[in-house]
Amino acid sequence: MKFSLPKPLGLLNSFGRMRFTGTDFLALVHAGGIELILSSKVKKGRYYYSKTTRKHVIVLATKISRAEREQVGWHEFAHFLQNYLRPVPMKASYCAPYNRTRKERFADLFAFVCVTGIPICGRMDLIETLMTEEWK
Repeated sequence: MKFSLPKPLGLLNSFGRMRFTGTDFLALVHAGGIELILSSKVKKGRYYYSKTTRKHVIVLATKISRAEREQVGWHEFAHFLQNYLRPVPMKASYCAPYNRTRKERFADLFAFVCVTGIPICGRMDLIETLMTEEWK
């Protein structure tokens, strides 16, 4: 069965064909029903899903540059995609650069393609993997 994006995430059909902007990020955050929080209390960013509120939340640091916030935002959005089809309550956690899990590396790759527009592999292959893999 061929993978297709959920309708609210249709903008991702351009993934790997163009560079995504902060405006694209905000449009997808809105379309995905994600609560976006800007905070001075985080180092870079966090994603979590709250079972209580049934909300996906992305928290981005205010103390990093706008360009870095865009990169971090796309990375956290990848975690949203990893949790989109089967939302599992999760707490935000920090992943050190020396201890990058497969889940984190895929989020990094997604963010790289978003901010550069350079396709690394089949455009929808990466998104399909993010959305359908059993991430642990």
